[in-house]
Amino acid sequence: MVAVTPAEPPAPPDTVTAPLTADVHPARLDPVIHERLRLAIMCTLAVHASMPFLDLARHLGMTKGNLHIHAKRLEEVGHIQSTRHGDGRDTRTTFALTRAGRKALERYFVQLEAIIAATRRA
Repeated sequence: MVAVTPAEPPAPPDTVTAPLTADVHPARLDPVIHERLRLAIMCTLAVHASMPFLDLARHLGMTKGNLHIHAKRLEEVGHIQSTRHGDGRDTRTTFALTRAGRKALERYFVQLEAIIAATRRA
């Protein structure tokens, strides 16, 4: 009887040098992060440990209403967290990137780099 050894599983493709596929395609980018202003919020919070609401709005040139809507969406999916300080009229909100948000942003960058690499080779 001849012993049959199972074949080695194929190595995973290098996502930075692989051609555009279903996994490495612009349509697969996280739509929550990919929106221009939400990406700006995520990148800013990746650099700053936390940032007060008004400072973030000024830094990004956003209106308070616009920041509120985009931050709410990012918070709903767990990418950022808000913390309220004070009470009454002195309440201040601070935003920070969550651990899951940092991982999602890193995954977004890896996918984007793969798309760029595949496009440059085309």
